[in-house]
Amino acid sequence: MSKAGKGGGDKLQQKSPAEFFAENKNIAGFDNPGKCLYTTIRELVENALDSAESISTLPLVEITIEEISKAHLNQLRGLDNHERVDEELYNDFENEDAKKKRLAKEARDKERLEKLAAKKGEAVAAAAAAEQQRKAADGRRGAAAARGTLFYKVTVKVGFEGPAVLAF
Repeated sequence: MSKAGKGGGDKLQQKSPAEFFAENKNIAGFDNPGKCLYTTIRELVENALDSAESISTLPLVEITIEEISKAHLNQLRGLDNHERVDEELYNDFENEDAKKKRLAKEARDKERLEKLAAKKGEAVAAAAAAEQQRKAADGRRGAAAARGTLFYKVTVKVGFEGPAVLAF
């Protein structure tokens, strides 16, 4: 709850817990993909340990983390995987100015590598080219993560020694 306005007096605004945590994902631990995966696993394991403690037995906890594709995730959700009929309609992410800048940068990089090869040898130029490709791949991977294209299936199985039955 928070006070509404500077001089609004005692008027309070109330939010549901779901609204609060949707606006403040960082408090719940879901503000980036790595922290989200960690928080999910931690919560599942804590729930398993709490359940085992409630029946006073030691648990057998098995954790499985599997990276899955969006199509597989949709299949798990029960959604049909709709393929785009015409991919060309969706390939307009690079406008003409961006394309010109990219091509100019590639030309400058190629020229720089050629000068480096002439000056210090092919081995140094090859190493520089490999480093440049690695950085470009890291940038693409980071952009992919920012778009949310990484999906994980996390499974936590809890078993108990003896005749204990537990359902989540």
